[in-house]
Amino acid sequence: MRRLLLAILLAVGLALALSPAAGVRAATGTISGQIIGQNGAGNIASATVTLNIATTAGGTPETRTAAAGVDGSFRFEGFTFEQNAVYLLRVVYDGGSYFREVEFPAGQATVDIGGIEVFPATRDEGVLSVPRMNTIFSTFDQNGGAQGIETGAYSNASDRAFVGRAGARDATTIRFGLPQSATGLQPAQGLNRDTLVPFDEPPLTGFATLEAVPPGERQFAFIYRLVTRGDALDFDRVFPYKTGLYSLYLPVNARLASGGGAVTLRDSGEQTLQNGQKFRVFTANDIPAGGRLTARFSGLPTPGNELNPLIPAMLIFALLIGLGLIAAYGRRRGPSAVTVAARQQIRTVPGNAARVRANGDGKAVGDGGGGARTRPPATPTTPEELAARKEALLLELVELDERHDSGELPADDYRRLRQARKEELVATLRALGGIEGGEAAPPAARGDSRRRL
Repeated sequence: MRRLLLAILLAVGLALALSPAAGVRAATGTISGQIIGQNGAGNIASATVTLNIATTAGGTPETRTAAAGVDGSFRFEGFTFEQNAVYLLRVVYDGGSYFREVEFPAGQATVDIGGIEVFPATRDEGVLSVPRMNTIFSTFDQNGGAQGIETGAYSNASDRAFVGRAGARDATTIRFGLPQSATGLQPAQGLNRDTLVPFDEPPLTGFATLEAVPPGERQFAFIYRLVTRGDALDFDRVFPYKTGLYSLYLPVNARLASGGGAVTLRDSGEQTLQNGQKFRVFTANDIPAGGRLTARFSGLPTPGNELNPLIPAMLIFALLIGLGLIAAYGRRRGPSAVTVAARQQIRTVPGNAARVRANGDGKAVGDGGGGARTRPPATPTTPEELAARKEALLLELVELDERHDSGELPADDYRRLRQARKEELVATLRALGGIEGGEAAPPAARGDSRRRL
């Protein structure tokens, strides 16, 4: 009994020691910025700015509004600052919504986000097109799953922002089609998960953004999973917009067994990447808006294969090319707000609430200072966890490159964080290859592999 009482007293004392001192107030936050009109956008003072705050406590996010001044400036202050909360700004102008997720500097509760550009609006969906789109099936797992990485660019050819289809019953703007039965969606490059919603308009299914689409070209990337049947893959998808060039990368032994629909694929032969890895490439040109592609491919890796033929080359493929179809596009634009997303469901902020963004050293991705987000609670060990971590690391490397190229991330922090990601990627890929090859790499071996990179 004496020991029990002592243990209780020690626990109570420790709890008191770790709890905030009485009378200490939580920090109050301040967010400021400016709305900047482009291409003749005027009357900025009438624009409304909304701040949504989703905290770790869950529930309905706190909402605050502010009116822009004559010069477009706005300011939010007096709210309780929480490091793990999500702060999402929304500017409504001429029927379009412009979002910006706010990131606070390490150890600070005050930030000026700079300018949010707004444009006159158009609802002519004909101004949208997709100059290029690529699908790369990089991983075939032992459970009969194929992981696809989709990259490309969409373009608004007008000098106005596209704010949604005329007569539409929802607030969505640009839509992204997914293959039928796609699961495990991970929006990535150029996509803000806080503004994405699913849609289902058979045969077109996928997700859409609520954000206004400014003039010019924007790059995107996302990841999903399809189920194979033996060595076969059924591929059925609709292209929402006119697409200039579509390229589908599959293992070199893949063959087009059958095809149909309005879109015709042609076998463009083998393509050798810089690391010597070969792919079979299928292409289609000048796909009309609403064009449907249905195809069956055979000759793909099966769960009974001794080893996924793409895995041994993925290390060099990732580090030398860095998923070049993403990086080559992404470095031409500013930093993306979010690089990882919920794997099974896309929801807007009220459902998303605050979330942890893992990057391996307890900081926001690409953040040179101490961030509020922490790493995952456990090291990935299963093939599914390792594969998910691999894709997340690839996208984090792209994010770091973007932020460095845009001048947001100092050179020293960039080199340090990029080296850490590369080392973890090497270890992850070796562990993944060891599991799929039937033998897990020991920790010592993983450490040696990181040093050899």
